[in-house]
Amino acid sequence: MSVNVKVAAGYISSLRKTKEEYLKKVPSRLAKIYSGKDKHVKPENFRESSFLYIRSYNGDTGIRPFSGINFWNSPDITINPITNSGINTTELYAGNTYDIRCRLNNRGDLMIPYPKVEFFLTDPSLGFNTTVAELLGLTQLQGLLLPASNDEAIMRYTVPASEAGHKCLFARTYSFSPLDKPFDLHALDPRLDRHIGQKNLNICLLYTSPSPRD
Repeated sequence: MSVNVKVAAGYISSLRKTKEEYLKKVPSRLAKIYSGKDKHVKPENFRESSFLYIRSYNGDTGIRPFSGINFWNSPDITINPITNSGINTTELYAGNTYDIRCRLNNRGDLMIPYPKVEFFLTDPSLGFNTTVAELLGLTQLQGLLLPASNDEAIMRYTVPASEAGHKCLFARTYSFSPLDKPFDLHALDPRLDRHIGQKNLNICLLYTSPSPRD
């Protein structure tokens, strides 16, 4: 028997011994874990919660409330024309279609499966509340938002001419399992609620050049 074959045989033998020990110890260990009697399953500082938030400014860690900081240009909300995904814009044109992206952050210890995001558009003169805002749509992250991670949810939106003017776009995120939702059903205030982000927009009408006969 060659040296290499002997080494391989010894390695296989050690793997078999490890497997046998695993099968002896693990079933009882798992039973203890799932019975809740094992006090050493999680570290002492483990928090059985998620911490879902949308940033209102660079360096935002989701702590609320805050004041004295510009909050209406969330770095987590970006808008791209579908004809050029490399351009971020806050000037939209009626009749054009855009991808609205919202980056979600989880600073908690639990993962969040498929967190939801709602997008609202409102006229500043009417106030910042879901009762006066237009619900543009609901989307969700296409996967798990792991602890200490972030990812983007995307919604496609075609701008109607009726929305021309200065508008405020809000993104509101939530999850029911684990429970991680806005503290108020209607309020849209990023300074008070980490689940809400804001991006101010200017929506323009598209005009065509007059024909020679006009």
